[in-house]
Amino acid sequence: MPRTRSKMGQTTRSRHAEVSWCAEDIKELRPDWSDKQCNEFLMDNEDEIQCRMIEEGWEAIKDLLPREE
Repeated sequence: MPRTRSKMGQTTRSRHAEVSWCAEDIKELRPDWSDKQCNEFLMDNEDEIQCRMIEEGWEAIKDLLPREE
């Protein structure tokens, strides 16, 4: 990950393209679900969603990087 220097001389990481999901997002696909159902779905599937987002993120980075010459 990219790193930047803070004012105190400590190394910090610069973060980009962060994503989060909420009950309203799930309701786009399941409008009949309650907020509780949506939040339970997200909690139950958080690890898998995160892994898939990381995999897709790496694919996007590879596709978007300029070709080496």
